Amino acid sequence: MVPLEDVFALPADAAMDLATMKQVIALGHSRVPVYWGPAKSSITRFIHIKDQLMLTPADATPVASLRFHEPQWARPPRDRREIAARSP
Repeated sequence: MVPLEDVFALPADAAMDLATMKQVIALGHSRVPVYWGPAKSSITRFIHIKDQLMLTPADATPVASLRFHEPQWARPPRDRREIAARSP
């Protein structure tokens, strides 16, 4: 895993202008996390880059107005009963 301080993420109050789009494209990732507030620790959603293909850099579309995707969180079962309940 990448340490949080090394993760590229966009603040929700940023704009998808030419400079931001160049950064995103240079990274080559298909998804970019978005955070609210001053710290990256508040990442709760992400954007798919393919959803942003039709954006015009001159419009400087606010990141907060883009289509977001919620992450799928996984956790291990809590106890044997929960494991048994999931078994076919």
